Amino acid sequence: MMTDQPHRLSIQRACQVVRLSRAAYYRPPQDRLTRDQDVIDALNRVVTKRTRWGFWKCYDRLRLTGHRWNHKRVHRVYCALRLNLPRRTRRRVPRRIRRPLEAPAVLNTTWAIDFMCDSLYDGRRFRTLNVIDEGNREGLAIAGEGEGAGTRYVFTGLNAIKPAMIEEATRNARQTAEKFAADSSSTLGKIRRASQGQFSIEDRDRSTPHLKRVRVVSTVDYYLQD
Repeated sequence: MMTDQPHRLSIQRACQVVRLSRAAYYRPPQDRLTRDQDVIDALNRVVTKRTRWGFWKCYDRLRLTGHRWNHKRVHRVYCALRLNLPRRTRRRVPRRIRRPLEAPAVLNTTWAIDFMCDSLYDGRRFRTLNVIDEGNREGLAIAGEGEGAGTRYVFTGLNAIKPAMIEEATRNARQTAEKFAADSSSTLGKIRRASQGQFSIEDRDRSTPHLKRVRVVSTVDYYLQD
């Protein structure tokens, strides 16, 4: 049998030249997806039930269920389905009741602390202690600690002296307001608005870091009557 090509070669000779079997030449072309549909369905059924199995476990299960496909064919379909890549499954986390974050209505009642670590350009590492007021999410203090840092002293008795300091600050504000009213020939009225203010804790000086200075700045507005 001769071909219609201008080279006038037989089909047998042409298949030998391109290294193609005559059975493949005469076999009608078929879509690979249609041909491997049974293998695809069988693999999907196994992987759906056993998500953590690899290729060989899936192949053994197919052999046990009666499928006699060659492992090369099954592996080709397995890779074409991208089953050889890591399969990430959703981690089962129990559902929790969503609750809004509770923020205190008064400042300086609830504080939050957190440690942070970083490194400088020259490679030296340092750590910082951050103190945040939960009432307004404002950073109260950042204490740093580097390599070779000495002993640090932290004042922890603020809650014990806070009521007395607020009382003294309110009394001083009253005295200052009375003096201002007397100088302006007015009468001091009721409190219009008051703010507790912010507390600050600092070292008394560099030579005595174990002694602290505590300050509070309060704001009190009064009504003045002529």
